[in-house]
Amino acid sequence: MPKKLTSAKISADKKQKVQKKTAPQKEIEFEQPAKAEEPQPAPAEKLKASGGKSNKALLIVVIIALAIFLIICTVSAYFIYGAIADDDEPANANTTITNINKVNENQNENADVSNENTNTTNQNTNSGVTESRINPVLPDKSETTYSASSTLKDETDIGFDYSASKVADTDFSTAWTEDATGGGVGEWVKITFATTAKLNRLGIVPGYCRAQDIYDANNRVKTLELEFSDGTTVEKTLTDSYQMHMIDFDTIETDYIKVTIKDTHKGSLYDDTCVSELDIWSEWVINDDPTVAMNYYVKYKKDSALYPPSHYLGTPKIHGLDNVEVSSYSAYDSYFHSTMTLSSDVPDDSTFICKWLFAGEVINSQSIAYDNGDTTLNCYLYPENAPLHVKPEIELGGNWALGSYQVYWYMNGVFGTSKTFKISPQ
Repeated sequence: MPKKLTSAKISADKKQKVQKKTAPQKEIEFEQPAKAEEPQPAPAEKLKASGGKSNKALLIVVIIALAIFLIICTVSAYFIYGAIADDDEPANANTTITNINKVNENQNENADVSNENTNTTNQNTNSGVTESRINPVLPDKSETTYSASSTLKDETDIGFDYSASKVADTDFSTAWTEDATGGGVGEWVKITFATTAKLNRLGIVPGYCRAQDIYDANNRVKTLELEFSDGTTVEKTLTDSYQMHMIDFDTIETDYIKVTIKDTHKGSLYDDTCVSELDIWSEWVINDDPTVAMNYYVKYKKDSALYPPSHYLGTPKIHGLDNVEVSSYSAYDSYFHSTMTLSSDVPDDSTFICKWLFAGEVINSQSIAYDNGDTTLNCYLYPENAPLHVKPEIELGGNWALGSYQVYWYMNGVFGTSKTFKISPQ
C-alpha cells in the first residue's frame, strides 16, 4: 500500500520541484544576455575590420613611396649618366680625330693633294672600271722619279728646263720636250713610284701649254700608249684641245706609268713634241674636272708667264750708221745698233737684256733701261765693249772680225727673239 505522504514531505518535494524548475529558468536567464549581445562584434572581429582599413592605407603609402623612390632614381641616373657622357666625350672626340688624322696621314703618304680625294665615289662607266673610287691607292709624289727617252737641250744659255720632271710640277708653263727626229713618235716619258699604286685614271696635258700660241706652235700628242709594270698597255687617241685630258682604264696595281708617243698633231712652227703634265694626284683628276685644272693653272701663273717674251717683242732690227736696217756691216764700221719694238701690253716693271754673240760666243751683255709705256728699246755694241779678238783697240787700227754675229733679246730673264747679221770686208 502506498505510503501516505505527509504535508511536510510534500512541501519539501514541492520545494525541490520548484528548485528544479527554476534552475533551468535561471540558466536560460543567464544565457539570454549572451544572445542579446550576439549582434555586437567580438573584439577579434573588431580588430580584423580595423586592420583591413589600415592595410589599404599602408598600401597607398607604400605605392607613393615607391613612386617617389623611382623618380629620385631616374633623376639621379640622368645626371650621373650625363656627367659620365661629358667625361667620355673628349676622349671619343679625340679618338675620332686621331682616326681621321691616321686616314689623312695615310693619304698624305700616298698623294700630294686633299684628303678628300680618296672619299670620291664616282663610278667610272667609260672603261668598265669596277673600283668605286678613283685612284684608290696613290703613291707619294715626293718620292716619285721621272725619266725619258730623250730631252731637248737648252741652246739659248737662258736656263730653260725641258726635263721629264716637268710633267709633275703642277705648272702648264713648263713641259717635257723630246729631242729626237721624226716629230717625237716612239719617244716616251716615265713616272716611277716608290711604292705600288692602285690607279684607274691619268690626267694629261699633251702639249706645251704656256700659252695657246705656244701650244699651237709645237707638236701635241695625238695617240699615246700607257704601259704599266705588269705589262698591261692601254692606247688612247686625244682630241687636239688646249686643256687637260682624262684617260680612264681598268683599276690596276703598278709601280710605274710609261707614256709612249704613237702619233702627233703637228705644230705650226716646231717639230718638237711636248707634254706639260701627267697627273694622278690632283683634285681635278679625281673629280674629272679639266675646267678646274685650267682655272688653277691660269690663276697661279704670273702675267709674264701667260705668254712667252715673243708675244711682247717684235722682230729685232739691225741698223747701219744712217739708222737704216741692214743685214751686214763693214769691218770698218765703228759700232752696231739694234732696235726692239714692244707691244702695248708689256707688264709693268718688266726687265730686258740684250746680248751680242760672235760665232756662238757671247761677247757682250747689257741691261736695257725700260720705263713703263716705252714702245721701242735700243741696244748698241761699241768696240770698247767687245773682246780684243773680235774688235782690237781702235788706236791699234784693228777692225771687226769677219763672220756671223747675232743679237739676242730677253724679257724678264727669258729668251724672246734674235737676229743674225754678217761682217764683211766692205
